[in-house]
Amino acid sequence: MESPQATVLIVDDDTFNRRGLHQYLALNNFAVLEAGDYSAAWALFQAQPADAAVIDLSIPEQADMRARPSEAQGLILAQQIKQHRPQTAVVIFSAYEDRVAEVVQLMRQSHGGIAYILKGCAPEMLLSALQSTLGGQVMVDPEVSQPNRFAQLLLAQMEPDERAAVEAALHLLQKLSPAEWTIASHIRHGRHHKAIAAALGVSEQTVANRISQIYDKLGFANVPVEFRPAILLVKALQLNDILKLRP
Repeated sequence: MESPQATVLIVDDDTFNRRGLHQYLALNNFAVLEAGDYSAAWALFQAQPADAAVIDLSIPEQADMRARPSEAQGLILAQQIKQHRPQTAVVIFSAYEDRVAEVVQLMRQSHGGIAYILKGCAPEMLLSALQSTLGGQVMVDPEVSQPNRFAQLLLAQMEPDERAAVEAALHLLQKLSPAEWTIASHIRHGRHHKAIAAALGVSEQTVANRISQIYDKLGFANVPVEFRPAILLVKALQLNDILKLRP
């Protein structure tokens, strides 16, 4: 029997929806965990950290409570998961289109691996969102927000110098070689030199040299010292994901 490609935690207070997602993901070779409220989901995640989480934005705090969309317990859970285990992919699966600003804030706080899609979308979009976020990418359902608008929201929350550096880097990403894209992907997952070196089978000094080359190509040598190049790179990659400038 083929091993599951990843373990996914489904969080939705609607049992019918939750079971339907469970069956669909299991058929697509995912191991699946379930929870119907914030407290149960957080306890389960701490006990069994999942590779990904599909979270309904509007879930109750506890099993005996009603969901209040205005409280967005799903977003709170997503934040906690990302803080506790940044490498876990998070797909916010919601019936609401008006929480874009909060999702943008979540993206700003994380390296990547975040998607925002609407309930009622084609099942293939959920699979695409999972695969993208497991790869560290950012994905936004075009029904939620047009890519250019979402990108502008991300940029609007940056300081002027930071925004200028990220916008410039976004258009210089095309200069990176395939090997440099691989290293950039490791950086967006929050991996340090030692982990990248082990994954690629090269020395830490080689990784350090290649990262320095990446930063030079993206123009980070001239940015103010208070800005970390790794963070600027991650933000440029997030925008690239949203605008789909590079496959």
